[in-house]
Amino acid sequence: MITFTPLKWLVASIIIGILPVLSAISNTENDESEIVSLKQFPQLHKRLSNGESVTVVFLGGSITMGAKATTGQSYRELVGSWLTNTYPNAKIKLLNRGIGSTGSILGAFRFQDQVLNENPDLLFIEFCVNDRGSGPKALENPHIEKSPYRTLSGLVRRARQFNPDMAIVMPVTTMRKAAIDDTWKASRKVFTSFANREHVPFVDLYQACYENPLPAGLTEDLLFTGADTPGNAVHPDNGGHKVYAHAINETLRELFNTGKFTFRKIAKEHYQSFPLEPRLYTPNDFEGTESWTLKKASSRFPAIHGREVMIATADSQPVTLTFKGRPTILWGYKQDGNKEATGVIELYVDGKLLNKISGESKIKGTLSMGRWNWIYKTVDPENEHTLTIRVPKDQKDVFMPILGIGVDAGRP
Repeated sequence: MITFTPLKWLVASIIIGILPVLSAISNTENDESEIVSLKQFPQLHKRLSNGESVTVVFLGGSITMGAKATTGQSYRELVGSWLTNTYPNAKIKLLNRGIGSTGSILGAFRFQDQVLNENPDLLFIEFCVNDRGSGPKALENPHIEKSPYRTLSGLVRRARQFNPDMAIVMPVTTMRKAAIDDTWKASRKVFTSFANREHVPFVDLYQACYENPLPAGLTEDLLFTGADTPGNAVHPDNGGHKVYAHAINETLRELFNTGKFTFRKIAKEHYQSFPLEPRLYTPNDFEGTESWTLKKASSRFPAIHGREVMIATADSQPVTLTFKGRPTILWGYKQDGNKEATGVIELYVDGKLLNKISGESKIKGTLSMGRWNWIYKTVDPENEHTLTIRVPKDQKDVFMPILGIGVDAGRP
């Protein structure tokens, strides 16, 4: 018989009280694994083997676009070649939706037009490197705006709602080993923990480059070459792309053959999508564009080239957009054909100045035109609002290409 003294009762009560807390902590993130069946991949394998038509979309940044790789040697092209060689009778449509210097927020706004409208059967989502600026804050609080947990949740949720049979793979890209910093480490943790939690097959390309055996003929020094520049730090050479593709192809082979993937067990947590309800307004949605240059975009990015663009010049009169929701991003680009963006434009919401955006960098009081600009404004999403874009009267040399405005039409 066990006899409890008052002290023993106190200790027992404390232990019993903290056990649920310890259990919750241990189940939140641990080293336990689970093998999950993913029927989408064997189904896709069967369709490919039967010679059916299949669409593959690669959504991402410059790495997906193929920066620094020679023609035919980007990971995207090598994965496409593996698919077409493995399934020679299938009719495979391969779509490049990579845009340099962009992350999952712009990806959310172009997702309907550039991904879902193509009805993909296989979707790759690659944003780890470009989302690394948001990684540390997202680890502290995954529910903040700009958190990759939220943007990725929105992308995956929309894809699965659109087509539950869509196969999704996340390549978690890495960097030159010497350039790896805490922001990328945080981003890698965000992306891999999200993928484990939501059962999205992923390929950890740090492991492929620096921990696993490399394909024959490759060594670490051949993966990221060139001077120590920001571009060379994130863009693999042909050798790096070959490693990326090899790891992705091996993952696809296993998924096609077994329909299973091993995830780390992580307790489920709901992340509200961000943006909640993304809507992309394009030049055709604006009023008063008669004095703007309306044309097809001329860009080295296939995901931009040929899109409708409106270009502000010194003579451009104000244009307006009526919307409900919260203005979130301006989608622009710094060069159309051989002409660089220059000058300044102003954005107003309901008559109040929201932002000034300049083609040149380091103009005081302006945002430098990027491939997208954050213009978030909290307004009542229930009411109609007017966004106005105008060229200041003192601007004499203006060339500002705009592809669209992203508005979050959801209710927070």
